[in-house]
Amino acid sequence: MTGSEMLNLMLGRYKDFISLTTPTTGKAAISGLNIGRLSRGIFLTYSVQDDVYPRLSEIAELKISNSGGTEEIFNIAFIDSWHTYESSLEALRLIENKMIDNSFIFVHDCFPPNLELISESFSPGSWCGVTFAAFRDYAMTSGRDWATVVDDYGLGILGPRNSVKRKDSSEFDVRWASMTMKEKIASYAESPISVMRGVQSSDFLTIIEAMEQRQDISPYINSNSTLKIPASNLALQRDVAIQQRDAMLESRSWRATKVFRSLKNFVTNK
Repeated sequence: MTGSEMLNLMLGRYKDFISLTTPTTGKAAISGLNIGRLSRGIFLTYSVQDDVYPRLSEIAELKISNSGGTEEIFNIAFIDSWHTYESSLEALRLIENKMIDNSFIFVHDCFPPNLELISESFSPGSWCGVTFAAFRDYAMTSGRDWATVVDDYGLGILGPRNSVKRKDSSEFDVRWASMTMKEKIASYAESPISVMRGVQSSDFLTIIEAMEQRQDISPYINSNSTLKIPASNLALQRDVAIQQRDAMLESRSWRATKVFRSLKNFVTNK
């Protein structure tokens, strides 16, 4: 299930929507939204690379007010940030300040399918960065219950505030808090389901309903999963190959040489 498909399942009941993306992230999820089901939709874009879009600090100062002058707040949000740790964490804090208590925040790229997609600094091509680590760090102290759907590079879920009375931090949570980023990446690669509280997309609505009712979602998390993150991924390689093929077929040079390929086929067939 894709991120936009999961978001669309929410839009019947949660209609005050805000998103925060960059020029290179979030396009697929946003373009797939059924915006006709929204009462209000605010779509914010920021950049860390050029001056065409505002910086996060500028968006943080932006007051989104209604016609009566009251600042708007929202009950559903989607974040697909620039995937450095600092930018991901700052994006979460910014959006949190614009949400009501009974709200959901969804964060993309929280379950990278292989280590090639993980790096602390920008890497050209498909890149999940270390958003997963920023999401986990934020979630642990957010006052919201949380989980990560493992489909579509991972969709992190932050449920309503004070959605569950948590026990004291686990031994792993304490260790995680003191880890370096390299150690967090290694820990994630070794046990991603456990680290990110991974759940299947088939349980998505069940998880949402449990969070709404302030119920414990741990029964849906397979912490004992033996899944490990490989250094490479055939599915990802396939996706990249498809993207490269599509780009070639849409290129000007491919269209311009169509007549010559047709002529070659004609001569070959004769």
